[in-house]
Amino acid sequence: MYLGKGYKTAIYFSIFFIILTGVMIHFPKGKEEFSVWDETAYDLKLDEDQELIDYAYNKNYLFAILGDKKDKIYGNEVCIYRSENLSSKVNWIKVSEYDFSKVLPWKVEIGDIDDSENLELFIGVYKSTHFDNKRNNRMFVFNWDGEKLSKKWTGSQIGYCMKDFYIIDFLDMYGDELIILDKNKDGKERILIYYWLDFGFKLLAESENFDLIEKVEYSNDNLLKLTCRDQGKRFQKEVTVKNGEVVGISD
Repeated sequence: MYLGKGYKTAIYFSIFFIILTGVMIHFPKGKEEFSVWDETAYDLKLDEDQELIDYAYNKNYLFAILGDKKDKIYGNEVCIYRSENLSSKVNWIKVSEYDFSKVLPWKVEIGDIDDSENLELFIGVYKSTHFDNKRNNRMFVFNWDGEKLSKKWTGSQIGYCMKDFYIIDFLDMYGDELIILDKNKDGKERILIYYWLDFGFKLLAESENFDLIEKVEYSNDNLLKLTCRDQGKRFQKEVTVKNGEVVGISD
């Protein structure tokens, strides 16, 4: 989920017998204005055959990728819910749904990459394209105006082989940054940092290669924290952007 200059955390719990309805609970961390919401259980009442693949929210809307219980990796629809505060509990009212069954969505994030103060939806999909007939992870971007989604960017490829992506506002520049966790042609992993320029993404910086990058998190202004594995060792590294490269703060 998007927490501005925070990071996305997800803690899923099963409570009492609610698990029978497929309820998932999310507790956000890192933003003061969400302090009341930290104590609130977020629940979606799904059909018996539905599975919650991923979701992101702010205090007004929740965006969920839903699938069926046969496939817990890819979904088939994107549903949008509006929040309704009922005393100490938040009730989610479905306001829109979209068929994504042809593109197999697997991740959703929200943010503001062009500093327009309008919400954008970032959806990871698994599909082929006109220029690449092999199915791969890709990312689509949509505008959300409170009533409907509209396409903003549906490029065929970003990075070499995208493994994951994050929307994090950590640099002193306009809009949020797009961080791609990318696997290169040799199987090594790196992060690529993009920003929005005019009608597309422009590469700002890239990191060194690691055997594995487990996690990318917001650390502080101008800093990211990477959890990596390299040469059999697991470690964390704080990095920043300098002269087109992602470098460790101690490098």
